[in-house]
Amino acid sequence: MGPSTLVLSTRGIKARDRHLQRDLLRLLPHAKLGHKLGGEQQLSAVPAAAEEAGCDTALLLDARDPRRLYLWLARCPGGPSAMFRVLNVHTVAELKMARRRAAAARTLLVFDRRFDEDAAKRVMRALLTRAFAVPAEGARRSQPKVQHTINFAWLDERIWVRVYRIVFDGTLQQTDITEIGPRLVLDPVRIIANSFSGALLYNTTYG
Repeated sequence: MGPSTLVLSTRGIKARDRHLQRDLLRLLPHAKLGHKLGGEQQLSAVPAAAEEAGCDTALLLDARDPRRLYLWLARCPGGPSAMFRVLNVHTVAELKMARRRAAAARTLLVFDRRFDEDAAKRVMRALLTRAFAVPAEGARRSQPKVQHTINFAWLDERIWVRVYRIVFDGTLQQTDITEIGPRLVLDPVRIIANSFSGALLYNTTYG
């Protein structure tokens, strides 16, 4: 079995953020939906939940601060982890875009060249790749041809995420590219050495 991603959230997540979580799950045919973290459960419980689900990556929507939504990406159980503030969210429903996501279709990830500039950006790119790249094993079982692209652009010290559908003709020539959503911006907050714990490797002055 190839790598897989556990997608979960904290309790108190708002309706719009639940729609974002649903949109992300549509982009991740190799993902599994986890239980909400609530009560006295801490972020440190996520690695064990990922292990129980057979996943080596975790994507957590953290809504414990009612004013802000954060997204955590972590390799489980050993780390590292990255925390982002989620901004400028537009779900597929809000954008009124056609839901043309094919189940288990292969996805091409496209990163801005600025992700090569320093170690922190390279770690972010590695975590995003681990979470969003559809494993070849899963794609071979259904849709072997690349049909979607997720673009990660580095602009104004933030990551701008856009999703497109690629249309080919009978000769495998690209004929059209259409945005299918969702849209969001990830504002990096920190990177830590382990999975939701450990030494601080990168930190902004806000967040």
